[in-house]
Amino acid sequence: MKLSVIIPSYSRPDSLQRLLSELTRQAVDEAMEVLVVDDGSPTPLGGVVQKVAAHAPFRMWDERVPHAGPIAARNVGARYARGDYLLYLDDDIGVEPNFIQAHIDAHRQIGRGAVSALYVDCALLKPPSLRRWYDDRSQSWKETLRPHLRAAGTGIYRVPGQLLSSTNVSLRRHDFLAIGGFDEAYGVPSCEDMDLGIRLERAGVPIYRIETTQPRHIETRLNLPAICRRQRRGMTATVRLVRRFPEVFGTPAIERVNGPLHLRQDPLRLSLKKLVKSALGVGCVQPGVLFLAAVFGRLPLPSVFHDVVYDAIIGAHIQRGWREGLKLWGGVAPHSEDAPP
Repeated sequence: MKLSVIIPSYSRPDSLQRLLSELTRQAVDEAMEVLVVDDGSPTPLGGVVQKVAAHAPFRMWDERVPHAGPIAARNVGARYARGDYLLYLDDDIGVEPNFIQAHIDAHRQIGRGAVSALYVDCALLKPPSLRRWYDDRSQSWKETLRPHLRAAGTGIYRVPGQLLSSTNVSLRRHDFLAIGGFDEAYGVPSCEDMDLGIRLERAGVPIYRIETTQPRHIETRLNLPAICRRQRRGMTATVRLVRRFPEVFGTPAIERVNGPLHLRQDPLRLSLKKLVKSALGVGCVQPGVLFLAAVFGRLPLPSVFHDVVYDAIIGAHIQRGWREGLKLWGGVAPHSEDAPP
């Protein structure tokens, strides 16, 4: 087995150098190489890569491409890679010394499959109230995964295709190329990993999560406006995902909560929530709302008050993104076409 580690990166030299340095300390019993795909960073990342590569016990190099986003950069990496297996890593991930070997061992146990390690979020957020809210919501989301884990080996669990995570994922290069790689039509990172997982599973490639190593997702650029933007973009892309795979998602609950207002059908409580989120999501209102949230978040109040405010503001962006997706893609009723009307 030869493994190619592919890292798309854009203008994060410090995070990239830390990750590359951690990779040089991996204890691995197979041949490996590391490829950084510089996604058109204003300041090229080649110098960072070369600095670490000088002390790496394996081949490490970079390929610079025009800026097109991390999804496209991952696909470019597959074309340059020489390994039989690909391991994709985001540049804001931190890894333990056994990380690569844990992926290799998992493939030895399961045979054909795609493997992602369950990771822990380490978001460097301010104020503390926002960091606590983010940690709580991340943990709650991870708990929703538990019922879907099916033991398949020591620390290895089979999961549905839509639970594949591109923060770190390894699979055979042949399987990746056979289904066309990541779908670049999503544009920004959002649902492309779930899309890939579903297509892999359809092609006979099972999806697994492992707990034999624990990467860290170290987000250093995250704040409340960034979370709002991410959720808005993610919801727009989610509409496309749901339309592409209606047999997987049907009509999701998020459609009922964030879809258009139906006064005669929606319960009063739901109608009020939709109206409040619509008001908070108006473009001219958002700067003021975010400013007030920043002030409110620093007040020494019980956490429940902060949670209500953050949920409302971020929920407004979720609703706005979902409705924009409905307009762009034409709704979530089952359709065979992928393109906007």
